Amino acid sequence: MLRHLLKFICIILVTNTVYVNAQLYAPDADYSEQVKYDSPGSTDSVYIFNVPEYGSSANARLEALSPDGTDNWEFLWSLYNPATGNFIPESTFSGSSSYIDNIGTSAGYQVVFTKNGTVDTCRAWILLNDFNVEITTKDNSGKLPSLYFSCEYIDLEAEVTGNVLYYYIPCRTDTILYVSNSYSNIEWVAENEEGSGSKPGGVLDPRVSNPPYEDTKYIITVLDKFNCERSDTVLYESIQSKAEFDYAYIELTDAEYYPEEYGLFYGGDYDKILILIQETLLLTS
Repeated sequence: MLRHLLKFICIILVTNTVYVNAQLYAPDADYSEQVKYDSPGSTDSVYIFNVPEYGSSANARLEALSPDGTDNWEFLWSLYNPATGNFIPESTFSGSSSYIDNIGTSAGYQVVFTKNGTVDTCRAWILLNDFNVEITTKDNSGKLPSLYFSCEYIDLEAEVTGNVLYYYIPCRTDTILYVSNSYSNIEWVAENEEGSGSKPGGVLDPRVSNPPYEDTKYIITVLDKFNCERSDTVLYESIQSKAEFDYAYIELTDAEYYPEEYGLFYGGDYDKILILIQETLLLTS
């Protein structure tokens, strides 16, 4: 019975509000969009904040601006309770604007603005976006095991794990609305001194068909729909040989390399060479 009464109160609050263009916004959000449900007389927003590092948190901030920018407005902040489908009052402030910061979890917020009988209501959803990219073809030391390469190829593989972004329809507990993400912006970079070897493609599991002849660090970077970036690294210890040769020009008159008759033939006087040929012919005739 109490649950139904709370839902009834929530519906009355939503439908009997006089809207006069108050604002509830997150100026530092990495992404925003309008909600996918109908909000009578007002526009609710979804604000997405990217977590700086995987597994950490973000400090989001919501700001409420009174409808006319004047003082003596009362701001009643409420936090959405998914179990009941209602916004539970948290704090009250007065002035021309109000804010809350250090928001460290995804949540729904509502602000009721009141002054001299005028009432306005705004709602916003704060969603913290986080994901991880991990190269799965590497050992505990960060190196590529021999299982994944040969003299002809290198196989690299990575996977992306992201959190689910969703919010609720106010006064309902039976419907969840999702915000879709994508991780299609994929880049592999090969780092070595001479730039040997072919480059990996822009997929999670590329095959390098021309392995480098030097140890190479492979780095994958993934950028999601909300410009959140994650990277991972693996080291390939090369088994290739580098085809190299060296040479030095040697004069035909160099006695060290062309001694005795050999030197005479290649580096001696032209007339002496002809006499040597003639004597050789006479001896064999």
